Amino acid sequence: MPDKKIVRRKSENHCALADSFIVRYGLKFVLGFIVIIVFLTTVQCNIEKPESPTWTTNFTLPTVNRIYDMQEILDKIDEPTLSIDSSGDVMFSYSSQLDTIRVNEELSSNAFSQTVFNTVGQVEIHPPDPAPATVNLSDYVMLSLDTIPPSSFSILNDLPPLDKFAWADISAGIVYVKVTNDFGLDLDTVIVEVIDLVSFRHIAVVEFPPPGIPAGVTDSVAVGLGGKTMSNLLRLQFHCHTPGASMLSLS
Repeated sequence: MPDKKIVRRKSENHCALADSFIVRYGLKFVLGFIVIIVFLTTVQCNIEKPESPTWTTNFTLPTVNRIYDMQEILDKIDEPTLSIDSSGDVMFSYSSQLDTIRVNEELSSNAFSQTVFNTVGQVEIHPPDPAPATVNLSDYVMLSLDTIPPSSFSILNDLPPLDKFAWADISAGIVYVKVTNDFGLDLDTVIVEVIDLVSFRHIAVVEFPPPGIPAGVTDSVAVGLGGKTMSNLLRLQFHCHTPGASMLSLS
């Protein structure tokens, strides 16, 4: 019998790593990532950096931008005596019916005046503090080397305007007058008189009580203005008397 030869086919050797799960799916992931990068590069799409969300809110602010002309203002006032003349100025007109008259050569009328006022009720007045006034004895008394004789003299002191008013009926008010006697001799009489500089009426008179104001003494007195009608310009007039002194007592 002829001899039989058995020939074995050798199969090709495969690498076990190539058939592993990690290699197969890893290659797919890498391939997919490359495709995405190529796609984004083709369409030129940039991935923006994450930012916080923002909101835009529109607010409506009511504003007024309007110019009122004088005619419109007068229409709102609705005063028949106010009008605008041909030059554009505001004009106040007043008319009154005259009785039957006869005109010869000249037309004349008697002078007349009209006063308009408004009562505002009681208001508080806060006058400013006036600056101290200093006077010299030699301006009022004749000085000699041996004695100063008994003498009488008057001192005037105009006060600044009390407030922004023309006339006022004072319901209650007091003016405090303070005097410092630095003359070096006694003043046995000091009378303070308040005078209105507009009407030159005497508003009030008050006297320092005895013994007056001795030398080197400061004293004050209250002048009541309640129930008085006066302007805002006042004057203080001081009537003083000194019994005199010798130069020996002054030294």
